[in-house]
Amino acid sequence: MANNAFDITNELIDLSNELGTIYSSYLKSEDKSGIEELEKIKKFFGSINKNIDDQVLKIAVVGAIKSGKSTFINSFLKSDFLKRGAGVITSVVTRVMAGKEKKAVVSFKTIDEINNDIKNSVVLLPEFEDNGNFDDFDIRDINSRQRLDRVLVALKNEDLFTKDSREAKSVYLQSYLKGYERLENILEKGEFEFFGDNFDEYKDFASQEPLAVYVKDIYVEIPGNAIDEKTEIADCQGSDSTNPLHIARIQDYLLKTNFIIYLVSTRTGLRQADIIFLNMLKKMGLTGQSVFVLNADLSEHENLEDLKRVEKKTAEEICLLKPDAKYFTISALYELFTENEDSLSKKDILRLEQWRLDKESSIFLKNGFKDFNNYFKNELILKKQFFFYSSILGKIRDKINELSERLEIKIKILDSGDKTAEKELIDQTKKFREVKNIIKNTMEGSKSKFDKNLKNEIDSFFSSSSEITGMVYDFIKSYKGELNKYVVKTGDSSVKVNYFSLYQDFRQSLDNFVTREINPLVISFIKEKEKEIVSYYYELSKSSEYMVFETRNNFQKTIGKDPVKFGTNIPSPDNFSLEQAFEIPSALDALNYNVVLRSSAMAGSSMVFFKNLINRIFKPKNSLNDDALKIIEKGLLKIKKETESTLKNHFLNYRENLKFQYVLKFSEQVMDVYLKSLIESLDSYVNDFSDILEIMENNQESKKVCLEELGRLESQCGDLSKRAEEITKRLDL
Repeated sequence: MANNAFDITNELIDLSNELGTIYSSYLKSEDKSGIEELEKIKKFFGSINKNIDDQVLKIAVVGAIKSGKSTFINSFLKSDFLKRGAGVITSVVTRVMAGKEKKAVVSFKTIDEINNDIKNSVVLLPEFEDNGNFDDFDIRDINSRQRLDRVLVALKNEDLFTKDSREAKSVYLQSYLKGYERLENILEKGEFEFFGDNFDEYKDFASQEPLAVYVKDIYVEIPGNAIDEKTEIADCQGSDSTNPLHIARIQDYLLKTNFIIYLVSTRTGLRQADIIFLNMLKKMGLTGQSVFVLNADLSEHENLEDLKRVEKKTAEEICLLKPDAKYFTISALYELFTENEDSLSKKDILRLEQWRLDKESSIFLKNGFKDFNNYFKNELILKKQFFFYSSILGKIRDKINELSERLEIKIKILDSGDKTAEKELIDQTKKFREVKNIIKNTMEGSKSKFDKNLKNEIDSFFSSSSEITGMVYDFIKSYKGELNKYVVKTGDSSVKVNYFSLYQDFRQSLDNFVTREINPLVISFIKEKEKEIVSYYYELSKSSEYMVFETRNNFQKTIGKDPVKFGTNIPSPDNFSLEQAFEIPSALDALNYNVVLRSSAMAGSSMVFFKNLINRIFKPKNSLNDDALKIIEKGLLKIKKETESTLKNHFLNYRENLKFQYVLKFSEQVMDVYLKSLIESLDSYVNDFSDILEIMENNQESKKVCLEELGRLESQCGDLSKRAEEITKRLDL
């Protein structure tokens, strides 16, 4: 196989451009049909070149907190390009690709996204005197920021919130206020670049919460040949994050990836959080494209025997989830240190020297990293190139063969000077048009019926009686929580009910359930529909293909040429790709129902419970708490009912968005791809026949000039065909 994607990419682009030039020379005509086909050809080759240029192998590196994801990527890149040990503070995915120089681009959330995020985060905040309504909140307005600050200061009341609760609920909003002071002047630009001596400053946006909350995406370019020019490696957040936003962000990126590298630390082994996340991948249908890396810390293992014991145990646990799992045992930090030994601190040099004393373990881990490198290059990069480049090369070769055939036919007819062929050409042109219309009407008529079935299936999947709806409602109904912790005593005769924490805990549990249990089922359903759509139009196209072959073969017989079965460029479902202008609705959409709930969730519920003197005398002391618990139970019941009502509308909106903004658009684009693969060659024949009839009426000198030009183009096509064959051999097709 080819060893350099960049070389193959350039060769395919050159081949495509030269074939496009030949086509342009062939189609130059004042005839309207020739001009129309020329525009189609330009779009075709423009699409080919864009497809080559845009094609990127995307690899996601996923794992629990402290499993060494950033260190692993750095060891792979042979330098500290990513911030190590940042932990989970934000839902940002950091993407890395090869470039000419070190550069990082930090993309920010829009002002609307920031404002909505803050408004959604203050759901059911206690109604302090100056809290007011946050519906008009704008981070750019100093009055809005001061109002939010007053609310957050009020949350420091220890009688109202426990320390842990206060920190968990307010740190996110506090970070927005702190970060705005530093980002005010660049936020609305949308993004900011870091390069040269300032390159490392981008790491603050992945490690400092006041900056990270504003970030939507971080893109890093690094020099050198550590990774292929058409490969993107992404550092995803911890798979054991308790924040559903983090998991939803990972899900969004995983849908775009070609491969997943899952890291497991030998210090902890496979934990419950890993098992939950891997089961989620299984539901999403993504375990088949995953490989496991056991990341060892030499300081944690006494010797190689101890390391292998942990390796064996972890591998057995992984195989329970994925029987054919591929895994490698490495030490990312050891590899990174050995690659950068000259620039290490004294402390790290001592650590490296200590590790090297255990020669057996260090050699074992070094070989493990080498094995993974070979796997990465030969199994991931080259195989991806094989399938992608073979698909592109196949399209180019089909176009070369098609043009060669058209040139050969045209030369044969003009060279013979047989005017009796005129009637046959007119008849054949008519047949081509008839076949084209039959195929087009068949495809469009079938699409209408097929789309109706798709709509019904989507409606059924999200209906009130469906599996996912039942799962969500069952979770809501069964949720109880520890109600005692929401009762806060404020004096001898009263207690305060902490509805803020009650709702936030309920919401956190529900969001985690939706993210980890419901989203994977939705994603799996969508991917299933995608495969179903592609398979449907493929089979429909194959059933119509014979008409194209029969019509073309009949024409070849008419002109005395032996029939040759050329392809119709019908893409196989296994290698089908679509240049989409739209994406699957984000996993985050499933969590965006806060504001609707806030306006009505606790309307009419008492926030404070008072006891009078008589009650205090004649009722037991514990009755105050007992009555408060009854109030909390009623409040939780109201929250549940309002949540069910809100989710019903939310699922309805999501369903309609998925239906009309993605699935039906996907169906339309797939049909267009298959329809074009069938009728494009028919269009070209119709145009050629019309052109031939005109040329046959010209004088001998004009025909001679035309034949010479056609012969020159035919020779050029032959040269391109040989070059395409050479690339095919290099790809081992």
